[in-house]
Order: sequence, then C-alpha cells, then structure tokens
Amino acid sequence: MALTDHRKELRCLQQIEQIIGASHGSIDDIHQQTVDAIPQAWLHAAHGVARISRGTKTYQTGHLDRCQSDQSSPIRANDTIDGCLEVGYTQPFAEAIEGPFLAEERVLLDTIATRLGSLIAKAIAEEGLNRTLEENERLYKQLLTVLGGMAEMRDPYTAGHQHSVDQLAGSIHDIGKIMVPAALLCQPTTLTRHEYDLVKDHAEAGYNILKDVEFPWPIARIVHEHHERKDGSGNPKGLRGDELLLESRIVAVADVVQSM
Repeated sequence: MALTDHRKELRCLQQIEQIIGASHGSIDDIHQQTVDAIPQAWLHAAHGVARISRGTKTYQTGHLDRCQSDQSSPIRANDTIDGCLEVGYTQPFAEAIEGPFLAEERVLLDTIATRLGSLIAKAIAEEGLNRTLEENERLYKQLLTVLGGMAEMRDPYTAGHQHSVDQLAGSIHDIGKIMVPAALLCQPTTLTRHEYDLVKDHAEAGYNILKDVEFPWPIARIVHEHHERKDGSGNPKGLRGDELLLESRIVAVADVVQSM
C-alpha cells in the first residue's frame, strides 16, 4: 500500500512539472491544471478537492468549504506568503496522521506549494524585468527626441526634417549637426566645397556623440552610416552594399525622400 502511495505522489509531481514545462507563461492555466492533478495523488482520490487561492483569484476542483476535513500549505514567493494550497475530503474518513491525511500527503502538499512559490517568484521577476525594459525604452525614445530637437533648433532651414524622417525611419540621424557651425546651417547662399565638407562631417560627429551610449539598438552606427550609399558613393567611409546595416539603408532612403 505504501509503495502504491509513493508512486501516486511521484506521478503527481511529474505531472505538475509537465504542466509547468508545457505552459507558455500562463500562471492561471498552470494553477488550474495543478489543482486538477492533485486529488489523484491522495488516498481517497474520489472524494478529494483541491484549491489554490491567490489574492482575489481561486482555482479549484470543487467546493472545499463543504469538505469534512482539509489540510493547507502556504505558497511563498520571495519569502512572502503569496497564496494558499489546500486539499480536502468531501466525506469523513478514519483518523490518520493529520486528520484523515497521511504523513506522505503532508510532504507532497508542502512540496507542491514550494514549487508553485518558485514559479510565482520567477513570474514576478520576469514581470519586473519587462516593466524595467519598457521604461528604459520609453526613456531612450525621450532622449532621442530631445537630442533630435537640439539638432533641428540649430538648423532652421530644415525645420521639420527630423520629424519627417522620424515618421519614415529615425529621429536622431542629424544629431551631429550640433557640432557644425551655426552660420553654415543658416547660410542662405551656396556652400563652398570646404563648407560643404564641414556640414558632411555631421554623420561622423553624431557617431562620436552617441557611440558610448548603451542603447538597445545600434543607434550610433546607424547615425554614422545614414549618408552612405549602396554603391559606395556616400560618406564618411564610402561603405557599400552589405557593409551597411539594413537600418542605416532605411534611414538613408527616408532622409533622401524627405529632402526631395
């Protein structure tokens, strides 16, 4: 009899691990499938009811409040009680170690509660990480908007260009213009070759401004390459074809289209 009970316990734990492994992150599904699996591991399986309670949510196989007897184990996540796992019998049974429950069943209940606590702690950590990543992305985009606006404020003849290119591909491609003499950006006459070379340097300047900022995207390289051309006729390095990032080529096209 004892050997049979241990087999049931092992099968239950194995089934719960399979439930967790097969799930794609839905805690609700895991909880419900877990309570569905639990009663079969208890001695009086036909009369067993299982329930997981977490906050306002309840996952159960029946009405545990109507049970003749029950046992429970707290679900702890990060040293905090996050919920409760309970098993009960709808019919009265002879006394064992803990009411009608066996000692092995207490160990199994605590083991399942511990496993659920670990799962919940992991989910909480992942949720916190996702929130942090979303917040960082929001801050990065705000930074890009501010930097892009700084460049545009110094170049009234292309006012709106940053925003227009942003609608097509990128918002910070001309940040290097803050290093170009304002007189050249505002000059109404045709630039000399030397003056034009100074203006062209804004791609290199933009790269130098951004290269040490740890963006989650290759922003500095895109800025560096946005005046390169697939045939190698661009600047500052005359890169061609697959030497350019796809994102750089997209911004380059958007830059030219908006200018046209």
